[in-house]
Amino acid sequence: MLCNAAARYGLPQSLMLAIAWQESGWNQHVIAQDGGIGMMQIMPYTAQGLNRQVNGHYDPYKLQDNIELGAIYLRSLWHGFHGNKTQIISAYNEGGWNVQHRGIFNWRYVNSVHALMRRY
Repeated sequence: MLCNAAARYGLPQSLMLAIAWQESGWNQHVIAQDGGIGMMQIMPYTAQGLNRQVNGHYDPYKLQDNIELGAIYLRSLWHGFHGNKTQIISAYNEGGWNVQHRGIFNWRYVNSVHALMRRY
């Protein structure tokens, strides 16, 4: 499902696989203390915003919808950061605004995702 979503949104499969592994270990039943939901660890307010953006009704608690929301979000970041994978990865974790205004501050996350991308 991750690879199919990556293909539908024109994203590198390795990026989808790596983000999903880093976020949840490919486990849909993870609810993080900060509120992240499912395999792609979609925040509730991010899900709401993405659903408005695409006029959708994706439920982050459902696996297929969670992956779809993650792919939509990554595609949005891909456009916003002009394909810069380091910034995209950082923005997925820290938020796009933070990366634009404060720079990358969670290098451990970014480096881990890059390493996973090379693996997948």
